[in-house]
Amino acid sequence: MVTKHQIEEDHLDGATTDPEVKRVKLENNVEEIQPEQAETNKQEGTDKENKGKFEKETERIGGSEVVTDVEKGIVKFEFDGVEYTFKERPSVVEENEGKIEFRVVNNDNTKENMMVLTGLKNIFQKQLPKMPKEYIARLVYDRSHLSMAVIRKPLTVVGGITYRPFDKREFAEIVFCAISSTEQVRGYGAHLMNHLKDYVRNTSNIKYFLTYADNYAIGYFKKQGFTKEITLDKSIWMGYIKDYEGGTLMQCSMLPRIRYLDAGKILLLQEAALRRKIRTISKSHIVRPGLEQFKDLNNIKPIDPMTIPGLKEPAGLRDGCVGATSQAWSTRCSNTEYTHRATKSCSSLALLTTR
Repeated sequence: MVTKHQIEEDHLDGATTDPEVKRVKLENNVEEIQPEQAETNKQEGTDKENKGKFEKETERIGGSEVVTDVEKGIVKFEFDGVEYTFKERPSVVEENEGKIEFRVVNNDNTKENMMVLTGLKNIFQKQLPKMPKEYIARLVYDRSHLSMAVIRKPLTVVGGITYRPFDKREFAEIVFCAISSTEQVRGYGAHLMNHLKDYVRNTSNIKYFLTYADNYAIGYFKKQGFTKEITLDKSIWMGYIKDYEGGTLMQCSMLPRIRYLDAGKILLLQEAALRRKIRTISKSHIVRPGLEQFKDLNNIKPIDPMTIPGLKEPAGLRDGCVGATSQAWSTRCSNTEYTHRATKSCSSLALLTTR
């Protein structure tokens, strides 16, 4: 196992450098940022193209028109009379209101980008105290690395991700990921990762993320689709990514046909479609009234199981009991012990249908 101190020198030499890592070179003329501008334009075009996909998908599977409350970040749609509500994270609402933005930057010698990188460096150094400060600074400012920053307008950095792309090898290494301690629990981390996935997938050939997560970050990465099971062949990444002692290697395989910024809404659509399918073959969605016999606890009378609403409906239940004919049921009910067992069994089924 190579420690982070040993890898620091090896990482920046030519031995582990990918032949064509995308970078933006700029001297003093801002108009020379054509490669990055082209990628940005491509990303914006993709966002516009995908903007209405959620609404189209809702209509395709039979849902009603989508109603969006931008101020509260609430999206509502209806299936078969059932209303589904999706509430956006506070970070999404702030982005829609123009309070924050997500910007991809690297060391291109421009004043504003250098300010953003410095803000990211300070956050990483504060949130990752066990990592050497000089090491963090070297990688953040290294031109083979890119960073996606969360910026509160006009220019306050609240968090970000620094990663190194290996375009020809179709994977990227997430080096640092942190949100300022004063800005956490707003959904910035999840929203940032979704932005990064969509950006990387739409502007490069990258299909996988690899990262070394410490014990405190494993839970976060699991929620973002990372797993400890590494399916990427070792020959692709071994010797290219930084190996940290005590860290857990995790991988994320990006799905080509999903827009991660809409992932929550897409899952809600799938739930709605699944529930609608279940309703066509089951009556589990029907909520039946309680039994009248239990209203007067001082005068409880015997209950005929066949009078319990919904008891006959469960699949495989014929005339009240599984595999029982009316005659057999009548005969068996004369047996007190059998009646007790059957009623107990049927009552359990009734609980499932009456909730």
